[in-house]
Amino acid sequence: MPLPTFFAYVLVLASLLISVEAAKIPSSARRPALSCSSSSSSSSSSSSSSNGESSWTSSSSSSCGQCTGGLPGTLTYGRNLLEFQYEDQPKRQHILYLPKSYDGSTLLPTVLGLHYSSGNIDSIDAMAKLSDLAERHNFVWIAPQGGVTFKNNQGYAWNIPFVPTTDDSNIEGPVLEDRKYLVALLQHVQSNLCVNTAQSYAMGHSGGGRMSSSLVCNPEMSQHFAGIVASSSLQAGPSAGPDYAAPLAVGQANACNPSHPIGIVALHGLADQTNPYDGTPEDGTEDNKKRWGYSVQSALAHWAELNSCDLSSNNTVEATTATDGPIIHRQTINCPDVDITAWLQDDLPHAYFDINRADFNPGDHWWDAISKFSHEPQY
Repeated sequence: MPLPTFFAYVLVLASLLISVEAAKIPSSARRPALSCSSSSSSSSSSSSSSNGESSWTSSSSSSCGQCTGGLPGTLTYGRNLLEFQYEDQPKRQHILYLPKSYDGSTLLPTVLGLHYSSGNIDSIDAMAKLSDLAERHNFVWIAPQGGVTFKNNQGYAWNIPFVPTTDDSNIEGPVLEDRKYLVALLQHVQSNLCVNTAQSYAMGHSGGGRMSSSLVCNPEMSQHFAGIVASSSLQAGPSAGPDYAAPLAVGQANACNPSHPIGIVALHGLADQTNPYDGTPEDGTEDNKKRWGYSVQSALAHWAELNSCDLSSNNTVEATTATDGPIIHRQTINCPDVDITAWLQDDLPHAYFDINRADFNPGDHWWDAISKFSHEPQY
């Protein structure tokens, strides 16, 4: 056989073998190529990281969105203070935290940490100890800033559709589009870091948990999340009037409509008077009913319906063993593709779970529950 013909034959055979091996890989295991730009061509990012260096990425970078090893640009391990701009909105600060296990070669999960109303970018880490969790469980987290600014430097809140935030007299400046901003920021980070897009989660306390719930109730935005963690704040879509005692029914306009089954983890205090476990009392104001409305159990039941769960599997047990603190109950509902888990603490007001208990670390528990779920976005 002439030498050129022999080499051509070898190349064809190698191509066929590669095609066959690729066909053996399940489509769910294939990671799609990541773009070097965020979802909007007018979105941009710059950094002001703790070491004072300049931007960590740019659209001209040849390695962005790929697992090429090491840290991109000027990013450091731990806390990086950055800015991100969505369309024509003002730039907003956020924290990007990289655990020491980030090596630029191993795909890590991502957690979008959302602060409570009147909080800021530091609040969710201070409350939920995300930095410690990220080091123990090897995930990247992002803590953005809400688009509703309170007067007198009282922090920020999230603009959640159909949810009143506060009296207009307490708000300063325009109310920004938050859900699209959050998705664009998440995509921007995923496009420039070695992270697993199938393992993206949102977690938040109070207003941050309501925003997490709202993100996964939207059919387009829910594509980006495998599950959520809602502390003192699980919702399953807007409350249905006139009594606001239940979520809008499936199929109604503006009802919760996720694109796929969503992993749900809820943490709630049974003595919460801000977002009452049993729902807003009948004599509550209409704004409070619209902001909170139905009970935690109504939200869990609605998510069970949306996730096609087996309600006969609904089971509640005591999750703590110590006798020197309040009892924490664990409620589980089994579903075909995901699970629903709620931790309910006796005597806890509107607050994140007590993290000083020797027998119960809420972060470890919610991470173990939520990290089992994955969903590759379908664009």
